[in-house]
Amino acid sequence: MIYTHFNNQKGNVPNGLKVAESNEAVYGLTEIYRNKIQSARLVANPGCYPTTILLPLVPLLKARLIGLQDILIVSNSGVSGAGRSAKEANLYTEVSEGIFSYGITRHRHVPEIEQELSDAANSKVTVSFTPTLMPMVMLLHH
Repeated sequence: MIYTHFNNQKGNVPNGLKVAESNEAVYGLTEIYRNKIQSARLVANPGCYPTTILLPLVPLLKARLIGLQDILIVSNSGVSGAGRSAKEANLYTEVSEGIFSYGITRHRHVPEIEQELSDAANSKVTVSFTPTLMPMVMLLHH
């Protein structure tokens, strides 16, 4: 299952979560789904990476200004975007003076990015997504 693969979790979904009917929920990117959000029972909150990727690409795909193939995304985030857990990879000595790529083949946001880009293009879109950590406190840059 996609959730298990991309979130390194065993089982289908976390306890207490139920799968919503597709007509009950809407993806919460207000710049794209403002009208649907107003009447939705459930709103899915997009993450930082998907938001900064989808806002420029969705309009370009809808207007057919870019192709559907070979979409390469490199997103740079400050280490504060890596969460608060104490991990060696997040230590200043590990991230200072360089850029650290992670989750290259299975980042948890890839399914939602591809879902939304495919919806915008009315065709299946797959992306190559490389998230990176930079020696900064806060930043998202593409």
